[in-house]
Amino acid sequence: MALDPQAIGTDEATATLRAVRHAVRGRDVDLSPGRVPIEAVISAQSRLAIAPAVAAFIAGPDGTTPNLRVEALAGIGSTFLHALSLAGHPVSPVKATTIATGPQGSASHTLATVLANTSQQEKTVLSLADSDALTASQALQDNLAEVALLFATPGRPDFQSALSQEQITLVDADAWWNSDARLALPVLREAQIDPGVYAGVDRTVSTIATQLILFGPSGRDHFTMGPQGPGVYCDEVNLRNDRINPYPSHALLLIAIIGCLVWAGWLYIRPEHKSDTRPWE
Repeated sequence: MALDPQAIGTDEATATLRAVRHAVRGRDVDLSPGRVPIEAVISAQSRLAIAPAVAAFIAGPDGTTPNLRVEALAGIGSTFLHALSLAGHPVSPVKATTIATGPQGSASHTLATVLANTSQQEKTVLSLADSDALTASQALQDNLAEVALLFATPGRPDFQSALSQEQITLVDADAWWNSDARLALPVLREAQIDPGVYAGVDRTVSTIATQLILFGPSGRDHFTMGPQGPGVYCDEVNLRNDRINPYPSHALLLIAIIGCLVWAGWLYIRPEHKSDTRPWE
C-alpha cells in the first residue's frame, strides 16, 4: 500500500493498514513509501495507495479530468492544504508568481497547476523532489518560490520542524474560493488549522481541505459508454450466443429426431409378451 513517506506513522495510515489487513486476511499487506502514491498503483508497483482526493484528477490547459486508471475505494479521513511562505514577506497562493509543490502528479502539484491555468496572472509551478515540508521551506529560503503548497494532516512532524524555524510561517489559502480555480476541483472544502497545532503559529489559519482516499486500480482506462448503454463494452455481461442455434424450427426438428431414436431404442430392447390367445382349432 503506497503512501507519502512523511505520512507513515500517522493515525490515518495506521488505521487503514489495520483495516486492509483485516479485510484480506492471510495476505501480506504493508506500507510502501512513494513520492507519488497514485503512480505506484498505475504502474502496478502497489495494489493500493493512500492519497488526497485531488490526486485522482489530471490538470490540463482545458480543465481538469478524472484519472480513469484509479478508483476510490474508501474515504479514510481529511487532509489539509498547508501554504508555507517566508515570515518576513508572506505571500498568499493566489498572489504568488512561483509556487513550489510536491512532485509532478502529486495532489499539491495538481492543485497548483489548476491555480496557474485559471489565473489571470502568470504563475510558475515548481515541482520539488518530495512532499517534505523541510524541502519546501528550503526552497522558500533559497528564493526559488514565494509560497509552497503541500497536503498533510495537521501536526505532521515535518511541518512541526519546518514551522519551528522563525523564517517560515503558514499563510491563509482560503482565497481559493475567490479565484477562477474554485470550480475546477469539486472535492475541496473550507477548513481551518487551529492555533497551537504548530509552534509559532498562534492564530487560526484559513485554508482548504479534501478527503484522504484509499485508491485502487481501475478496471478500465476509458469510459465504457456506447449507443446501447454502458453494458455493451462489458464482456462479463454480454450474452455468449455463438453456440446457440438461432432457428427454432431446426431445434424442434432435432428434438423430434431424438424422440424417434429413443422410441426405436425402446422398441428394440423391450421384452416380448407371450400372447394368451388360443390357437385356432
